[in-house]
Amino acid sequence: MLNKLLDLYEDELSTIMSAETYKLIYYTLGTIVSVSPNLTHEEKVV
Repeated sequence: MLNKLLDLYEDELSTIMSAETYKLIYYTLGTIVSVSPNLTHEEKVV
């Protein structure tokens, strides 16, 4: 379910936002994931 949600979210982002903004958001999300044990665990499952 999380995977499908992320796919839809990515489609929206790629349509609405520029590549630079997209990269910035991805970098920010990656940072949040790396410092949050719960999110990191969720990411590994996916």
